[in-house]
This record gives sequence, C-alpha cells and structure tokens, in this order.
Amino acid sequence: MRDGDSWKLTDRHPRHGTATFTYEVTRVESDGGFDLREQNDKDLRVKHHHFDPSSEGAHMIGESHFDPMALQFPLFIGKTWHTEATVQTLAGRENSYKSYYVAEEYIQIDTDVGTYMAFRSRQKVRRSSSTNN
Repeated sequence: MRDGDSWKLTDRHPRHGTATFTYEVTRVESDGGFDLREQNDKDLRVKHHHFDPSSEGAHMIGESHFDPMALQFPLFIGKTWHTEATVQTLAGRENSYKSYYVAEEYIQIDTDVGTYMAFRSRQKVRRSSSTNN
C-alpha cells in the first residue's frame, strides 16, 4: 500500500441496488497499517477505516474485524480463496461473514496517472452466523 493508491469496486448497496465503491489509501504506517477512505456513488456517504496489522484480523474503524489476507498474492486467473470477517454492530450483535473470491481476468486499466495491468476479481459474501452480546 502507498499513500494515494485507489481502486473501485462494483457491489450491491444495501439500499440502492448496484453501486460503485471507491477506496483510497490516505496514510500508510511503518508497521504496515493504513487508513482508507471509502465512498460510493449512490448515497455519497464517506467512511474512514484504519487497518491494524497487529490485531487478530485487521481492525477496521466502525467495529469491524477483517482478515488481513483479503488479497492473497500471488494472484493468477482462476485463483480462488476465502476470508472470514466478524462485524460488531452498535447494538452489540456480532455478525460473521465468509467472503469467497475468484481472480477472473488480467486487464488493462486506464487512469488519470497512467495505464496499468490489474486483476479483476469477484467476491461473494455470505453471513455465516449472528449472535447477541
């Protein structure tokens, strides 16, 4: 990760159907932690996340814990992997999710700062459990 790295993800929005989510790295720490800005094109709400590599799963502001291996390198077309996440709501409920990934294509991406080759991957998320605390 480097300051300014960014990417877009088309995914299902909980209230607006399909949305494009934009992520931008806003700060990288020497221990590998980083801050991330998230915004989507539907409700335009901005979220700020901090990933801490020293916690069990990378801690994300907003009471979420995510597997730090969401991208598992090296990538290649057809590679599949999965991760698990636990999200604690403000009401104290914990929801666990499994995400399943597949690297589908290696494509050319044109950006304002240049042309790059990138993997296009697909993610499917399934809730695996829910508990009250």
